[in-house]
Amino acid sequence: MLQFKIGVQLTVTKAIHKILQGVEGVYRGFQVPCVVTSGSDGVHSPQSKHYTHEALDFRIRDLKPHDRDTLVQACQKVLGQGFDVVLEQSHLHVEWDPK
Repeated sequence: MLQFKIGVQLTVTKAIHKILQGVEGVYRGFQVPCVVTSGSDGVHSPQSKHYTHEALDFRIRDLKPHDRDTLVQACQKVLGQGFDVVLEQSHLHVEWDPK
């Protein structure tokens, strides 16, 4: 089930829609809530894709530590080329970044 932390702001672009749809499906497979913790809100680096509505952060604290790398791989596979899936210390960062 897709949930949003209080205060999350986002604009649904094609990239955001695909991220939400893909990542939520992966989280469902792990049977943990899929919680968006940051969209265009919050403090990010000046060039962050958050500010161009091409990135989201997701909660990872409900996942077992040994499942986190598997989650990253599954999200990358579902989203495909052009998306970066990065496991940060406190969250999962997903962005549209075609190279």
